[in-house]
Order: sequence, then structure tokens, then C-alpha cells
Amino acid sequence: MEEVGFDWAFMFAYSDRPGTLANRTMQDDVPAEVKNRRLNQIIDLQNRKSLERYRAMIGKTVEVLVEGPSKRDPAQLCGRASNNMMCVFPAEGRQAGTYTTVTVVDSTSATLICK
Repeated sequence: MEEVGFDWAFMFAYSDRPGTLANRTMQDDVPAEVKNRRLNQIIDLQNRKSLERYRAMIGKTVEVLVEGPSKRDPAQLCGRASNNMMCVFPAEGRQAGTYTTVTVVDSTSATLICK
């Protein structure tokens, strides 16, 4: 994860799946506490890496496909830049289904905050 530097990742603790080859041939011998600790470690690492990558976008201008209203603020819209990063920005007459150009002013580990 350190070397590749993913923008984001889906991470889950291992759980046995009935009927699979692994279920039939291997024993799940890792305690739940160890699985949870390992999962939390990789989630923390990914959150740090994501924040670094998103923070590197601050000050850049990006073209965004407007998707619709922001989940948290009806005065804001959201959309995705060409690099698939989620952006939120003031509605200012913009409409879903159109492209707009915005400037990144801040970020979280999962969203670019734009104007």
C-alpha cells in the first residue's frame, strides 16, 4: 500500500465462505482480534495515503461532471473529476449532467472541496 499509493481501497476482515476451496482445505486460525487489528492498521494507512493524494490537488483547477446535490449541503453540488475524485462545490447555477471547472481549495481523505 505504501509503494502503490492507492487513491482509495475497499478493505474487509477475512471471513470464511462456505463451499469454497479454502473453506474445505484450510483452517481459519487467525483470531478475530488479530484480524480486526490488522484491518484497522490498513484502514489507517489508506486514510493517510488518501489524504496525501487529495491534499496534493489543492490549488489545482479540475473539470468536473456535475452529478447532483451534495449529501450534506443543498447549496452545494457534487461531481467527479476525470481522475474519479469526488468534488463538492457551490451550486451557483450549475446543473447535473453538465461539466464545470472548479478550483480545489481544501480536501478530506475522500473529497475535494472546491470553489
